[in-house]
Amino acid sequence: MNKGISLLLTILILGIILAITSVMALVVLQELKISSNVEESTVAFFAADTGIEYGLYLERKICRESGCPVPPCLSGCADGLDAFPPFYTASNCWTGEIDACYEIEVRKTLATTTIIIKSKGTFKGVERAIETSF
Repeated sequence: MNKGISLLLTILILGIILAITSVMALVVLQELKISSNVEESTVAFFAADTGIEYGLYLERKICRESGCPVPPCLSGCADGLDAFPPFYTASNCWTGEIDACYEIEVRKTLATTTIIIKSKGTFKGVERAIETSF
């Protein structure tokens, strides 16, 4: 009778060890996945930053030369960002060694002369976004 209990305890202990090892393996794999996305995340961030710089260039080029026209109102001209469509959007992609893209949106608020630039950079499925206003 004692031989059966020893076998049962051995199987139970091995099962617990297997469960702990499986959980540790999942944690390690998750950490490896996160650390492998650091390069993609950095490239996507700098693509978004490039979009912001291009938006600033456009704002200076368009607004300084033509007085930064306000686009027509949508839904009743309420204060806030959602009242206006973007007065400029752009996107750009680099192909070759680095396949990164950015999309920008330049808006002007109704109540103030605040310019808002949103930029989203993408690289290998990773997206990073930046927003600036002035």
